[in-house]
Amino acid sequence: MCGIFGVVYKDGERVPSEECLRRSAELISHRGPDGSGIYREAGIGFAHTRLSLVDLNKRSNQPMWDSEGRHCLVYNGEIYNFRELREHLVDRGVRLLTTSDTEVLLLCLAMDGPEITLPKLEGMFAFAFYDKHERKLLLARDRFGIKPLVIYEDDDLILFASEVKAMQPWVRLRPNGFRIVSDLMEFGQPARNHHLFEGVKIVSPGSAICFEFGSALEDRKYCDLTDMIDRATLEEQESLSDLQIVDRVDEQLQRSVQRMLFADARVGALCSGGIDSSLIMAIAARHCDNLAIFHANVVGPL
Repeated sequence: MCGIFGVVYKDGERVPSEECLRRSAELISHRGPDGSGIYREAGIGFAHTRLSLVDLNKRSNQPMWDSEGRHCLVYNGEIYNFRELREHLVDRGVRLLTTSDTEVLLLCLAMDGPEITLPKLEGMFAFAFYDKHERKLLLARDRFGIKPLVIYEDDDLILFASEVKAMQPWVRLRPNGFRIVSDLMEFGQPARNHHLFEGVKIVSPGSAICFEFGSALEDRKYCDLTDMIDRATLEEQESLSDLQIVDRVDEQLQRSVQRMLFADARVGALCSGGIDSSLIMAIAARHCDNLAIFHANVVGPL
């Protein structure tokens, strides 16, 4: 995992503090111990802490810019189909400078725009994409909300981050009494959209938030889970026998796990000892003979 943070001053003029940006990066440095970077200009600033998995070279550090210096990306996640997307870029004559999924995501967004790119992404991610010429910012989170992304807004500024603690140098965070009481009373649903701190919201899975100086935030849903239902596939599966369904599930699990094993760093997994993690490790072992396995043993009554 990596850590991302950003600040936007709505007046578009104030330059974010370098000291505060570096402090925000330090507060989420545990998410990315392999490198960090910041960028700031009038009205906007970014910070990133990197956990190196693909292309361990410093050339893939973030914030990452395209060759024109127009588009910038701070990103946390993995795009499992980045190799296919990369091939499409190469076929179009694009020259890539790294072997990372970060650059592929950046260039796809810059060339095709988020409307075309977001539905194509297979993976888990939270990112901020900035167009310096048009001064537009896009925040996006993956379909299932695997990667965290929170946002804060008041009259003067907008903050976004992988973790709320990165916002501490910029605003005074106050506990949200309603959410705390709701959790203690196990209210559940009424508190779902309320964060533990006032003014902080969790970006919804499958959402993209757009901001342009002089305009209000615009929250767009680019994917609902119902969009992922393929009627033709459902009809086909209804005609399968029980054994055929078992084979189909095995085939999909094999494919899914194998697609997630790419990395230039050593691959590992945390095993709980349950069926799901044990099954995933058994499948992964078929495709990788150098797995690191971690297991936590809890002593005492649960």
